[in-house]
Amino acid sequence: MSNYRPTLIANVFDLADPGADTGVLNAAGASAARRTPSHDGWWDISIAPEVTSVAYLTCTDGSTPHRWELFDGAALTAGTLYDFSFAVSAADQSGNPLTYDIELATTGGKVERLIAYERHYPR
Repeated sequence: MSNYRPTLIANVFDLADPGADTGVLNAAGASAARRTPSHDGWWDISIAPEVTSVAYLTCTDGSTPHRWELFDGAALTAGTLYDFSFAVSAADQSGNPLTYDIELATTGGKVERLIAYERHYPR
């Protein structure tokens, strides 16, 4: 039996087009506080785009944004569910909180399914 506690970040069905290069979790109503991990741990995200698109993980400390390709930069196929799991840190090396999101490079389609969890082991 696993000893981690999952925390829901977002759970959305049929999300309206968030727009190209726009934070999908933010568009789904996940506030910056919910997109900032409470502890170092992992995020699990399932996403099904309505249109084929490259997906990115974004991270910022509030002043310096970074964006990394998911799925080796290959486009996610429309109507297919993809699962991503990655390590997250609550803060950078200077103690600044880090905020994460997912972006799609293409506009013109809904996000058919999005569910995101944060998980960490109890302290």
